[in-house]
Amino acid sequence: MPATKKPHRYSRRKRLLALGGAFFLVFALVLFAGDALVHYDKIHSGVAIAGYDVGGLTREEAVAQLDARAQKTQASAIILKGGGQEWPVMPTSLGTVLDVESSVQAAFSSTRERNIFRDVARRFALYFTDFEVPLQGTVESERLDTLIAEVAQTLDKPPVNASLAIHDGQVKITEGSDGFVVDQGQLKNELKALLFSLHATDLPIPMTVREPAIKGGDTARAVAEAQTMISDNVALEYQDQVWTLDPAQIAAYIDFAVEGEGDGARLIPIISAAKAEPLLTEAGQTIDHPAKKATWETNGETATIVPHQTGLALDHEKTAAALTAAAKSTSNRVANAVVTETEPQRTTEEAKNMGIEVALGRFNTEFGGSDNRRDNVQRAAELINGTLIGPGETFDFNNVVGQRTADNGFKTAPVIIGGKLEDSLGGGICQVSTTLYNAAFFAGLDITARTNHSLYISHYPKGRDATVSWGGPEFRFRNDTDSWILIKSAASRSSLTFAIYGKPTGRTVDYSTGDWYDVQPPTETRVKTDALLEGQTRLVDEGQTGRKIKVTRKVTANGQVVHDDTFVSNYPMKPKVIEVGTRPAPTTTTAPPKTSSPPKSSTSTTEATNTPVTTAAN
Repeated sequence: MPATKKPHRYSRRKRLLALGGAFFLVFALVLFAGDALVHYDKIHSGVAIAGYDVGGLTREEAVAQLDARAQKTQASAIILKGGGQEWPVMPTSLGTVLDVESSVQAAFSSTRERNIFRDVARRFALYFTDFEVPLQGTVESERLDTLIAEVAQTLDKPPVNASLAIHDGQVKITEGSDGFVVDQGQLKNELKALLFSLHATDLPIPMTVREPAIKGGDTARAVAEAQTMISDNVALEYQDQVWTLDPAQIAAYIDFAVEGEGDGARLIPIISAAKAEPLLTEAGQTIDHPAKKATWETNGETATIVPHQTGLALDHEKTAAALTAAAKSTSNRVANAVVTETEPQRTTEEAKNMGIEVALGRFNTEFGGSDNRRDNVQRAAELINGTLIGPGETFDFNNVVGQRTADNGFKTAPVIIGGKLEDSLGGGICQVSTTLYNAAFFAGLDITARTNHSLYISHYPKGRDATVSWGGPEFRFRNDTDSWILIKSAASRSSLTFAIYGKPTGRTVDYSTGDWYDVQPPTETRVKTDALLEGQTRLVDEGQTGRKIKVTRKVTANGQVVHDDTFVSNYPMKPKVIEVGTRPAPTTTTAPPKTSSPPKSSTSTTEATNTPVTTAAN
């Protein structure tokens, strides 16, 4: 009988449980549907962004409210406080950018994760507790790190290691002390959190105690080593040279350094390269020999490489370490100077690869003038001498020679300014630009900038002069060969030569100089002046005949035309200027005699003269 009742009771319990489960499921579905209807297109109640409640708001409403709050926060300073000082920090100064829209979307999506069970659980939980969504954004880490480093530099009181000092041949110990420093990691985390909290408030700067790496009890070994170092003389040797340090000098050169980290850190005495600089400098004067780069000897036709020479230099740091090791020894107290070879700026192999072998073009001019003008020509030639130009690079006269100043070695001499000769710094260097222009012309190189003088100067090649000035006319040419070129100059007091060397190019230069054209005789301008008497004249400016001329150049190589150039020189007409006197001649009057004779009539005389004026050419 009992056996027949158990299945009945079990079946009824099962039906009740099923009925309860179904009821709960229906209730949950109704509740979820109602909740979904209430929060349709809205952020679920109980959701906050950085502590700001956005539940029940649409995304647009939440963005508007949160953006207004963010703008207000961004316009307010966070005050860092510590050590009695304050640092107002504007969020924008750290490059802080708040992404309000992404934050709102994250809040909206927090209960819409496309997983019905997770969404139901999240929404059910929101009836009992809030859900916090962080405010998204970015901050420039470099600016943040810079600010924190500045704060730490002001507030940090670093720990002081125990130290040793030597007085009167005895090693003395100075105890260390703890430090009190900014906890930079914690400050960075707290400041970043505050930047994204929608709150501007005071932020106490976190500080931490930092113990010294070396304490007084850790110095026994260092004391013993230092005592050994000053116990006797130490010798520094190089070949047959010897420099001897007595104990007082060693003591003066000793410094103490920390070796290792953490628990393994210890204080060690060393001979400091900085403190031993007097000794090392003295030894270096004997040992050091600078390296010499490879150069070229030239004779106007060919360029021959002069091989480089390696140099020698005393290695101060390594020599100080060798002295330290010798001083810590109780027997062999001799250190060998550590000498290293130094490489030149240009090796022989590098010079060979540059391909500079023969003269591609050269030109010579003769000149005269004042001593200052001759000095300027030599100075400019000196600045250009040895210039190297790589393939495809451009030689720029003004960049190489530099501004014509007294500091740059130039003197005052006549120079053409506005069509007239005037004294100015650097007068005469157009002799240099003209000579170099002709060397580049006959080397067949690409002339990219050249201007003729405003006055025609007969002692320059007709139509082949080149003027330059700082901030004015330029002279440039390009190395359009496939190897380096070298410019060499030779200037005496009356002669200047430029030669341009490089790899043989096979270029041939053919040129022709045309006849003068567009010739304009100078007009005459008369200028009245009371500096001269009426009828007197004076020649002020002889003027210049206006004229033009063309120089053509054809550069060929292996039957191909490399350059086909026309260089036009235009020398503008300048009127002849004559001054004409306007001042009346003085009048002479004779006084009447004291007799009764009638007075004689008075007379006046004038004299007319022509006073010629001569001008000098540059």
